[in-house]
Amino acid sequence: MERHDSASCSDSEEWVKVDGTRQLSDTTSAIQAHSENTMQFQLRPHVEAARPGEACNVLGMASLRVPGIGSKPRLSRLDIVAVMDRSGSMSGLRIELVRKAIGFISKQLRPCDRLALVSYSDSATVDLPLRSMDTEGQLQCSQALENLRAGGSTNLGEGLLWGLGELASSDAPAAAMLLFTDGLANRGMTKTDDLVEAMQGPMSDMGRQSRAVFSFGLGTDHNAQMLFSLSDAGTGCYYYVDTAQAIAPSFADCLGGMLSVAAQDVTLTLRAKDGISISNVHADFNVEQSQDTGEAWIKMRDLSSDAEKEVLFNLSVPALEATSEKWPLLTCTLSYIDVVDGVAKSQEGTLSLRRLHDDEGTVDPDVTVEAHRCRLLAARAMEQAAAMLYRASTSDVQAILSEALEALEKSPARTSTENGVQDRIAALINDLSSCLESAPDPRSCEKLCSSRAFAHKHQISTRAEGSEYRNALQQSLAEAARREIGLALIQEAPRPLQQVGRVGRKGGFQPPSRASESFSAGTGSITAGAVRVGMRIICRGQPGTVQDVTMSKTGKHGHAKAFFTVLGDDGIKRQDIVPSSHDVELAPEVATGAALA
Repeated sequence: MERHDSASCSDSEEWVKVDGTRQLSDTTSAIQAHSENTMQFQLRPHVEAARPGEACNVLGMASLRVPGIGSKPRLSRLDIVAVMDRSGSMSGLRIELVRKAIGFISKQLRPCDRLALVSYSDSATVDLPLRSMDTEGQLQCSQALENLRAGGSTNLGEGLLWGLGELASSDAPAAAMLLFTDGLANRGMTKTDDLVEAMQGPMSDMGRQSRAVFSFGLGTDHNAQMLFSLSDAGTGCYYYVDTAQAIAPSFADCLGGMLSVAAQDVTLTLRAKDGISISNVHADFNVEQSQDTGEAWIKMRDLSSDAEKEVLFNLSVPALEATSEKWPLLTCTLSYIDVVDGVAKSQEGTLSLRRLHDDEGTVDPDVTVEAHRCRLLAARAMEQAAAMLYRASTSDVQAILSEALEALEKSPARTSTENGVQDRIAALINDLSSCLESAPDPRSCEKLCSSRAFAHKHQISTRAEGSEYRNALQQSLAEAARREIGLALIQEAPRPLQQVGRVGRKGGFQPPSRASESFSAGTGSITAGAVRVGMRIICRGQPGTVQDVTMSKTGKHGHAKAFFTVLGDDGIKRQDIVPSSHDVELAPEVATGAALA
């Protein structure tokens, strides 16, 4: 069986430059254009060849690569509206950490950037209108944050609408709203559909401007499906923040993505050749299709530096002519605004199949396309599992995740050594496995599935500990946030922070459970049973980040034990077993180490 490189299906075998003045027509020009400073664009099919005279269904993929910009922002100006939950459940550690996280954001913004602060409990208030983050603006922001007091219920809808009002007043090239909550919407609008509908009007009034809504769910008491839907409708991102020390790097990760925006108003236009129809577009962006299904327009989110975006689509292809050696199936035009020079740029490519001759066997699939097919398969399974957790049995949820896991384990991409494909599949398998293991705990599983599904659907970083989707600026800001906020809280010790309570489903404030009493600021430790993935602890004398936690059941001869795998700051993985009731030392810079249970 002869194997063919699927890249040969494109008009050029190399990545090609997206250029506003000319198109590259030969391989030599394409190689010369392969530069760190240019957008790159490529088309390829899942299987590169077909037999003449046979109708077929072709899976194609359009790939975009945004150049890296390092750790310096290129966006000329950015406005941020922070919408903060100050209900009773935010008392103590949570409100203090969110204050410091927003304060950190204010210091990372440039004097030309602006920040607004909206807070809500029983009702919403604008605590700081959009204000330039110069020295005076940062001082005003700090004072507004210090004046916040937690109490009351959670009128998330009013906070959302007031935040959208501030967002609509922005005249910056890009602006975003960051919505924070740790509980359920229990006052005003409380249904997801009503909230999504309420935000559609203000968002549509902003037109094609670069405006986005990002949501952060703290702990396990929030409605992940609601925040997921709001972020999706607002072309932003949903973050599940499961530990106290993850708050700051999660906010910083989001900020880094916004500051590193390199391409705006990105649109892919698909045009199928005569007789061929576009039967499906696998993209969670705004997709419009012509009535004859011969054209499709995909309007994408703003793209940050180092971003990789793959859009998959299905083509229904009639029997191909036996006289041709190559069949063009579709043309794709990529257009966008370059943030650096403000120039509109575009490039066109063609997706083709070659003829499969009678003496050839079957052709292996392109492993890169296969890896992204697996990515979407895994994301759908996790999203479906999250949606059915409270209306189906645990075994049904596990079946959905297990089926996807089995499909990935059988994929030819899993054993491929090409271009990091194997690592991509391994990451997907790891996330599916984590979701599967958490299925018996619906509250945690819902949040984990939702955040991981969002990350893989949109190829966006959504976790404090980082991912394959995080760029250099995001990494730099996240590390700075982790250091600065962790050290600031240590310096404020030894007074213990007030323990975290929560708002019950009917609205009243409830005192903290025993589980939440296992931490306090300044102690520098946390019980082993409360350690979670992503936390920063000391393992065998070295600081590092927890990558995996396994808990044993209590045996008749001893205590339950926690088994940790920790990636040390020196790059070495270490493992340790500790009785779940014993203390584990936290890394010095994050001695607050609170689990947001």
